[in-house]
Amino acid sequence: MKTTTEYATFDIDFLASTNIPLATVNGTIDFKNGSTPTSFVNDMQHTIPLTLPQTYTVIYPVQGYYNVTLLLENPVDSVLLWKYMEIWDRLDTVVLTCHTNCSILVTNTSTVVEFTGVPVSGFEYSIDMDDGTIYQNANDSILYSPYALVSTIIELFAIYTLNGYTFVVDNTMKTTTEYATFDIDFLASTNIPLATVNGTIDFKNGSTPTSFVNDMQHTIPLTLPQTYTVIYPVQGYYNVTLLLENPVDSVLLWKYMEIWDRLDTVVLTCHTNCSILVTNTSTVVEFIGVPVSGFEYSIDMDDGTIYQNANDSILYSPYALGNFTHTYSSPGYYNLQWNVWNYGHNNSDSQWVTVQNLVTNFQAWLNHGDIYIVINTAYNFQASADMGTNVTISWDFATTKTDFFIGEFTSTSFMHTFTSPQTNVTVTASNLVNSVSTIIELFAIYTLNGYTFVVDNTMKTTTEYATFDIDFLASTNIPLATVNGTIDFKNGSTPTSFVNDMQHTIPLTLPQTYTAIYPVQGYYNVTLLLENPVDSVLLWKYMEIWDRLDTVVLTCHTNCSILVTNTSTVVEFIGVPVSGFEYSIDMGDGTIYQNANDSILYSPYALGNFTHIYSSPGYYYLQWNVWNYGYNNSGSRWVTVQNIITDFQV
Repeated sequence: MKTTTEYATFDIDFLASTNIPLATVNGTIDFKNGSTPTSFVNDMQHTIPLTLPQTYTVIYPVQGYYNVTLLLENPVDSVLLWKYMEIWDRLDTVVLTCHTNCSILVTNTSTVVEFTGVPVSGFEYSIDMDDGTIYQNANDSILYSPYALVSTIIELFAIYTLNGYTFVVDNTMKTTTEYATFDIDFLASTNIPLATVNGTIDFKNGSTPTSFVNDMQHTIPLTLPQTYTVIYPVQGYYNVTLLLENPVDSVLLWKYMEIWDRLDTVVLTCHTNCSILVTNTSTVVEFIGVPVSGFEYSIDMDDGTIYQNANDSILYSPYALGNFTHTYSSPGYYNLQWNVWNYGHNNSDSQWVTVQNLVTNFQAWLNHGDIYIVINTAYNFQASADMGTNVTISWDFATTKTDFFIGEFTSTSFMHTFTSPQTNVTVTASNLVNSVSTIIELFAIYTLNGYTFVVDNTMKTTTEYATFDIDFLASTNIPLATVNGTIDFKNGSTPTSFVNDMQHTIPLTLPQTYTAIYPVQGYYNVTLLLENPVDSVLLWKYMEIWDRLDTVVLTCHTNCSILVTNTSTVVEFIGVPVSGFEYSIDMGDGTIYQNANDSILYSPYALGNFTHIYSSPGYYYLQWNVWNYGYNNSGSRWVTVQNIITDFQV
């Protein structure tokens, strides 16, 4: 802002911080005051020339607006700068005066008024005499000619155009929660006077522009610098402008602000563990660590589904995203990738997601008809499930067996041999999404071993008791589970049974002792049946029951040594046992009494007497034998048979 009598001083310079080389810099300044544009050349290949700054002083004899331009060019760039000059003579000294005392006038008498203290150039005016008469000229053309109303004296104030100003901001990149600090100042080297400097800063954030006034006629005011702190609640670009004006000049400055919330704390998280998910089960993901404002985003679930919003409108509203619910319909490995961005910041990350089918309807069993199995014998184990991805099946045998099935598990079968006792098997099928266990009820036990079955003597009479002992050795391999025993003495009595729990130890009730008597002679195959859930053993003792015959004697009721011819004699067995026996009595005269039929052995002794008559005198050798299948006895004697002396006469 200048008057028609003030020189405007233009300085063209490059800061010491200028990046060089710039090669040859050509400048052309057009003051637009009717003079020829002025050109200059600076070699800025290596240094900023000593000829800088370029200073020009110009006067504008005619009031008006002048857009002074400066064209700077080097081989790779051109910049057109401008200064908007306003040339207006000041009117603060203009006074309307009367040639006579205007305070008191006579009616219908002329009075003369004129402007005094007028400038060089014309000005528009209005004089309202307050009686309906108005003297005025509001035609702009009067402004561009010398003052010609009447003669006057022009009072001038020679001041500088605006210079030495600084307009800085602490950072042109801010978030919606950070304050931007703007400082407006004039350097100590500012050329003054500048008269009154008016400033208007428009933060473009919806607030009313802020104005200030500094009197810089003589010094730089103590009120400088002007500092303003401003927040921008909405993201975007803001061209903050500062308009500085004094009576001869105006300058429009700006700061290009970028307001973008940071995104470095944004993370995509799952309400459940995203690393491991179940097929066809919803998972919810959402952004956390989010800023105040919205951002554009893309979430690639890697199964063909992408959640995204790349519409800029989302940037200019508060953050309002909800959750994203997603279901993976097939098992597999998915690389979930996400990106978030605005025009100032971005963030991204990825993670692997494992999706598996649950192990469902899992079963495991022993393919055997009983829960008892034999140690050191191979058995078939099986397991199955309706589904289950990448399943590990663990069998808690003495040495754990673990199998891993890639893909979908449906069934498995294998043979296993228990080498030591075990009760039950826990089978666990697991993958990353669940674990299912089942128990196979079983008892791995030994076959019957270590047993003993003894009898005190396998040869007995019908009046002697036989003693049987049933026992297990201390070295018996256990467990045997429950051992059932049944002993059948075959003597007509009911078989005798016993039960021993041999799951952990040999019972204190052992040995089992039994006594049995056999009233009837014969052979007896005494059996002992031992049974446990996996085995049975049939033992036997072959008993012989025969009464002894060593006391048996054949006697005569009369003296058998001397008998009378044709006279009956009676013989019989004495010292006989309880049971019958076979026999033979050879009378020595051709007569034999005998019974060699075995049936006699199996009944009580029931023989009577044997009556015999020797019909001829003589000497007879009587022999007898008795026997059964266990014993025998025999005897003999001479028998003299004579006729009786009859009719003896002397």
